[in-house]
Amino acid sequence: MSPFSARKKRGFTLIELAIVLGVVASILGALWALVGIAREKARLATAIDAVTSTADNVQALYGSAPAIAGGYTDLNGSLTSMSGLVHAGVFPEALVQKTMTTCSFGGGAENYVASPWTAYSPCGAIHVCAWNYVGTTVCPATSAAREPYFAVEVTQLDYDACTALASSFAPNGGTTPVDIYINGSGVVAAGGALPVSAAIATGKCSSTMANTVDFVYRLRPQGY
Repeated sequence: MSPFSARKKRGFTLIELAIVLGVVASILGALWALVGIAREKARLATAIDAVTSTADNVQALYGSAPAIAGGYTDLNGSLTSMSGLVHAGVFPEALVQKTMTTCSFGGGAENYVASPWTAYSPCGAIHVCAWNYVGTTVCPATSAAREPYFAVEVTQLDYDACTALASSFAPNGGTTPVDIYINGSGVVAAGGALPVSAAIATGKCSSTMANTVDFVYRLRPQGY
């Protein structure tokens, strides 16, 4: 047998095998990164749709009234819990979850609403409340004051979700926020404007899983 034939039958060397495995690993890593980016874009799109559709539904439900009262457990007095809002069809059905956890509000087993970033949240991650545009900074559990504004609140956001969601809303007619509060700090209330810039969002969002973003709307859109 010639040396050439022997070399031909020898197969891959360890170095060649390592190179091939390295290339495969690089390709898989790139594909995994693309999957992660696509998944995050899908979550963001779902969250934007959830906030917008919830605001539309609240306006449709209460828009004939000049003001509403209540926090996220007793909005307007007639819907006495998050379950009441769920049954009224205010929230996207895909995000509604049933929990047997006894929360600090709601009195036990209730229907709550998760966000796209919280597959399961015992007491919910999306709430609705009446909003005092002068004094409110986060959704209260209860409130007796009647307000011409309300907020759709998204909680339990990590830093990336907080910055992406807060900077995704811009005035464009229809149901649009009049202000966005990030961790209790209003952008417009502080003299800024919408849409929220990346610099403001990154400055107000923290590096924890405890970020909260409130989207504040008029109960009755301008022109009504």
